Amino acid sequence: MMHTLFAVLALVSLSLCIASPSLYVFGKIGEDLFKTLFLIFSISWFIFGGLWMTMKKKKEQETKEKPDILGDILKQNTK
Repeated sequence: MMHTLFAVLALVSLSLCIASPSLYVFGKIGEDLFKTLFLIFSISWFIFGGLWMTMKKKKEQETKEKPDILGDILKQNTK
């Protein structure tokens, strides 16, 4: 659940980080607001992206560490 939440927040932050310069170029927002938004969304991208990758690695490690009980039983029964 948290893995998905961090992924969504990271991708939204990245999208907004890309959108803020576009808004500035087209004259929808001023330079100060652009710089503030870009700073906020950049920081949030690195935070949520890092948490997303950390959760992904933990999830992979948990999958590798779980014993394959059914596989072990089937191997014993085929011998």
